Amino acid sequence: MLYAEPGRLSAAQLHRLVGPGRQVNGAVVEQSGEISVLRQTFEDRDSAAWLSEALEDLAGFAGRPGASIDPRIRRVLRALRHDHAEFVRADSAAAAANLSTSRFQHLFTQEVGVPFRRYRAWCRMRAAISAVLDGSNLTDAAHTAGFSDQPHFSREFRRMFGATPHYGLATARRRQRPAAC
Repeated sequence: MLYAEPGRLSAAQLHRLVGPGRQVNGAVVEQSGEISVLRQTFEDRDSAAWLSEALEDLAGFAGRPGASIDPRIRRVLRALRHDHAEFVRADSAAAAANLSTSRFQHLFTQEVGVPFRRYRAWCRMRAAISAVLDGSNLTDAAHTAGFSDQPHFSREFRRMFGATPHYGLATARRRQRPAAC
């Protein structure tokens, strides 16, 4: 399974990279019985050293032709990527974008493809995952990312990825860093 970061690679763009498939609730599901090139690459243990860079390149190639994100939304995205705690609420992000809260939320969803709250949750999850991959235990990683405690982080991880962090992150630790798009 490959998770594409919201706003970086849509299901339609990912579809161009994985071949025949169908879209189900924003995910591209492979239809044929063939093993895709992405899966073969993921299963190759030596790919960890170069896979992230290769996927970034592919994401750029499959990117949004002719489309660009509104500069006000791009400013908020940059701030959140730099510090997931920059905007705790949508109204503070809206103020930074010089928009009303309702207009900001509508424009953010239109430009990024997911609501602000869900994107912010993704940023927090990335921060927690990075902390675990850098050696933190789940409790410290959860607090670093702004989760109230480790069980809160575990529930959100399971809701987002369909597996417990113990299972999902143990696999990622064995492979070093997961590739992100």
